[in-house]
Amino acid sequence: MKERTRHVLPGCTSRWLARQPEKRTGQNLAIARGFKPMSPEEMQTLRERCRSFAADGHLELYKSTKKYDGGVAREQHGYPPSEQLPL
Repeated sequence: MKERTRHVLPGCTSRWLARQPEKRTGQNLAIARGFKPMSPEEMQTLRERCRSFAADGHLELYKSTKKYDGGVAREQHGYPPSEQLPL
């Protein structure tokens, strides 16, 4: 973000809408009322479509490697410093 912000409104689509809470509330209610959960078949199709991208954890190194562990904890557990890791 280039501009300074005081508040961030997740899902707010425009500055105009951010300045009009009654419109934002209406928009959020319309989205909530129109929500339709995926069927089990749709969920399975989505899982299968995403499986190859999510399987190896390459997008979440903080979960699948020790690279992002803090230095103190790494030392306490006998792990090498993060600078010595190959990633």
